[in-house]
Amino acid sequence: MLLFMRSASSGAQNIIQAVVEDENNLVNGGFYKECKLAVEQNAKMDDMAEIGQKLWEISENLTDLK
Repeated sequence: MLLFMRSASSGAQNIIQAVVEDENNLVNGGFYKECKLAVEQNAKMDDMAEIGQKLWEISENLTDLK
């Protein structure tokens, strides 16, 4: 298990990078890995955007919030 875990300082690197980076260099809502934009993971999320929107609409209808 220790082979897959990161130290606290290593795990915080993406957050620290996002805080100190110029906001014009960041992608809003982007997934970052190793302080770089994770293109493959972001593509998967983009592919699921339509499904997420449909789920949101169904949830609104079921809870009578819309």
